[in-house]
Amino acid sequence: MKDRNYFPYILETHLTDHCNLNCKGCSHFAPLVKGEAFTDIEIFKRDFKRFKQLFSDIYEIRLIGGEPLLHPDLVAFCEFTRDIYPKANISIFTNGKRLSGMPDVFWNTCSEKNILIKLSYYPIDLPIDKIKQKAKTHHVRIKIPKQIKQFSKLLNINGNSDPHQSFKSCRAMYKCLFLGNGKLYSCSLPPHIHLFNEYFHKDIHVSENDYINIFEDVDPSDIIEFTNRPIPMCRWCVTRRSFMKWDKSKKDINEWIGNDEDLLTHFFRMSKYHSINLYHQAKKYLKHR
Repeated sequence: MKDRNYFPYILETHLTDHCNLNCKGCSHFAPLVKGEAFTDIEIFKRDFKRFKQLFSDIYEIRLIGGEPLLHPDLVAFCEFTRDIYPKANISIFTNGKRLSGMPDVFWNTCSEKNILIKLSYYPIDLPIDKIKQKAKTHHVRIKIPKQIKQFSKLLNINGNSDPHQSFKSCRAMYKCLFLGNGKLYSCSLPPHIHLFNEYFHKDIHVSENDYINIFEDVDPSDIIEFTNRPIPMCRWCVTRRSFMKWDKSKKDINEWIGNDEDLLTHFFRMSKYHSINLYHQAKKYLKHR
């Protein structure tokens, strides 16, 4: 029998806000972080214990950043996440710069807790063969996709996009929800736009309608309904994202500000992502039928 409290989405959560790579136009605004910003593991545990009360299982949990391998308590996050969600797909998304030098306790934990390492493979020098050998030696699953050579420019700085169109385009490309500090967001923009605001002295407002507080009187149906509709923040996203070549950030505001891409290019891009999403929908169905 299907578990009615199964969360069918990918759930992302930050272990760090800062990063060691500095990507141009990073959608989480990591290049704009001042100093170091680590997630408190006690807050992380509190949030996931509450989420467990709402959803007994999750399709996939992604431990991301920033760069999650920078967190000194990374192993504890891995252990707790697996212990509280024993059936979920759990993955660490990393740029790989620290992978080959990670201690055995990290690799052993990933092996024991069945945690996938997924490389966000940018055009940088990485000891790929050494990384693969480390994973093989410790019996850790690792996924190294094609190089990421483009980033999207997502912001409409005028804030006048059609929220429904922005949401439709975004959902065609990404179906990743974000959990942080007791709040569930439809995407990573609302919880991190403060970094953009502070650095560039802007005032893109996050309202109470841009997230759902999981500690309030909500049930799973409230959350599923929330994840399937636009939020006010959607008007700050372009409806057809333009793309730029991957590079190191110069912290120029124009790295994040985009214009609508032409319709034909947008159509083919959405068709590609639609096919990818159908594949993942099939995987979710087979996992949970």
